[in-house]
Amino acid sequence: MKASDVEELSVLEGELESMHTKGRVYQKLGASGIYVLTDKSLVEADTKRKLYAHKQKLTKQSPDKQ
Repeated sequence: MKASDVEELSVLEGELESMHTKGRVYQKLGASGIYVLTDKSLVEADTKRKLYAHKQKLTKQSPDKQ
């Protein structure tokens, strides 16, 4: 597992935690650094989907987990 993969996982996991500020959720728009107030459940589902997909990718890459 590369350091960048580990970093991306921790960023995604951190996103889930940090976005839930006092019940409000802000979603970052691309690399622009702009955050918009958005629907909590939509962001949660999207971030969990990304996290799952990334973990799946890592599992397929590492031959020691077969």
